[in-house]
Amino acid sequence: VELEHLWVEPGRHGRGLGRALLLHAAGESRAAGGRVLRIVADPNAERFYSRLGARRVGDSPSLPAGRMLPVLELSLT
Repeated sequence: VELEHLWVEPGRHGRGLGRALLLHAAGESRAAGGRVLRIVADPNAERFYSRLGARRVGDSPSLPAGRMLPVLELSLT
């Protein structure tokens, strides 16, 4: 399962909204039979995903071109 575009408005960071959204997405993905949640993240969000158990597995070029984005995976098992 791939997660696309999980964003929290910067003024609302630190309130648990992103965590709640990610846990909800993981639960729905697990219920649908997913085993791994793949995330192509903004570089500034990598630490957030890592704190919640995702691990970096590679990089992907951004669109438009110009930087590399971290690719992370979160086990759903």
